[in-house]
Amino acid sequence: MPQLSPSDLLTWGRLLKSWATGLNYLDNITSPPTAADTLPASLGWQPSMTVAAFQAIIAEVAADHLPAGLAGFTVDVPASLTTVLVTQHDDTNVYINLPSADEVAEGDNALLAGGNYTVSAFDLALYGIAPATPPTNPPKTPVDEMALTANYIGSYTSGNCRRG
Repeated sequence: MPQLSPSDLLTWGRLLKSWATGLNYLDNITSPPTAADTLPASLGWQPSMTVAAFQAIIAEVAADHLPAGLAGFTVDVPASLTTVLVTQHDDTNVYINLPSADEVAEGDNALLAGGNYTVSAFDLALYGIAPATPPTNPPKTPVDEMALTANYIGSYTSGNCRRG
């Protein structure tokens, strides 16, 4: 599955919080921004952006809104992708983000062939597990493997399926 790959998850999260609120979380890292700390219009998102337009926003973030140590911030977009679609939840709709059929098949086939489910470094750190030593007790049977992928898809989708 083609995925975005931000070079710094914290910066990416701050940009997403800025997009969600219209406030500038990029330049306000020690406290929540006030109503006067609005996000520059040039960093605003569109519901549908070309990859080039998306990358222009990322380049401006890196150039003008980060401490020197993070000035190399990037978000890699696989070459197969042409458009970045952005949605924002509201109080009247439920959004269900489905994986593609290819993603489901790739994940199932990889696990059944002996692969491991990759847990993000952020999740490992959250639970005090060093990224170099992830848990080594993968499911043992095809039924367990299918349950693992179904549970993760259900968890991800439920976590992103909210009102407002």
